[in-house]
Amino acid sequence: MRRLRARIVDLTDAAPGVRVLGLVADGPFPFKAGQYAALSFRDGPWRDYSMANAPDASRLEFHIREEAGGGVSRLAVRELAIGEAVGVAGPFGEAYLRENHPGTILLVGGGTGLAPMMSIAETALRTRAAPSVRLYFGVRRAVDLYAEAVLAALTREWRDLSVVTALSDERVPGHSHGLLADVIAQDIDDARNMTAYLAGPPAMVEGVRTVLMARGIAAIYADPFVSESERAARAARGEGPAGRDALD
Repeated sequence: MRRLRARIVDLTDAAPGVRVLGLVADGPFPFKAGQYAALSFRDGPWRDYSMANAPDASRLEFHIREEAGGGVSRLAVRELAIGEAVGVAGPFGEAYLRENHPGTILLVGGGTGLAPMMSIAETALRTRAAPSVRLYFGVRRAVDLYAEAVLAALTREWRDLSVVTALSDERVPGHSHGLLADVIAQDIDDARNMTAYLAGPPAMVEGVRTVLMARGIAAIYADPFVSESERAARAARGEGPAGRDALD
């Protein structure tokens, strides 16, 4: 594990309550596509966020969603400014891109779970880790979609990439409707030659996992997100920590 300092060089309000942070670290930060890092803002508590950039990129990119009652996420989304220092530690996580896939790589990101899926998609396509990549991105409403221009550019550049966006709370032409698990259940009958990488809220991850296992998926890798409020609730119940700190 490495611990270093980074500087905020870019801040983008990508969707309501979602901010994309671009950081330049003061030293090398090697990681595998799909992993995450712990970040500390203004020397505050550490929270975990996935890298959205490919490992060889010149800067680190993180997608942060403000959570109700989440002090750290509120600070990150509403108050941070370009030029501020950020503590970075890691990398962590087991849901990183493996090297060789005989069949399609299936990427499923719920909300800001899109971040590690973008890192995996770009890396897999450039290294030809699989014959094809299919990415599912799910949010509640169309207004919650973000990074559409980046995803569109990737699909133009790579014929082996397909992207499906799903809205759970509304019907909009051009997007699938329903929970990600239901959309995938309708789209995929046989997953025996697929390898899946999942990121997002635990309920979403488990729902998709159940669907894919019923369809004979070859392998599934996931680091489910645990929100600040859920982590606090678990601590109050005496359950102790479980999962990673991340927001959605």
